[in-house]
Amino acid sequence: MPKKIVLALSVLAFVATSVTAIMSSADAAGDGKNLQVLSKDLTKKEIRALMKEVGKAVGKSCDECHDLEDFSKDGDMKKKAREMFKLTNSINSRLKKDGFKKRVKCVTCHAGDAVPKK
Repeated sequence: MPKKIVLALSVLAFVATSVTAIMSSADAAGDGKNLQVLSKDLTKKEIRALMKEVGKAVGKSCDECHDLEDFSKDGDMKKKAREMFKLTNSINSRLKKDGFKKRVKCVTCHAGDAVPKK
């Protein structure tokens, strides 16, 4: 086989393997493993949508909180995110109890920044 064909097939095989690995990571994202604060009733689609919303709200990408090969692994940022979810839930419970209809979300304070402005 000519060298160019072998090279082209090698590159094609590498690309196909890489795409498969990336798609597997994307499928694992939001699989509902290790949910500690979020509802276990959320679907994969709902988890992904929520995580995209949160990421945009706090100016972070998935890999800044998650291990992309195993989304269920815990890290410091993921633990901090859980604390922030608990804070948001607490505030919203209080608002609801006091008769407010609006809720706070990550973006309420963060406004797209990792650290809220003072």
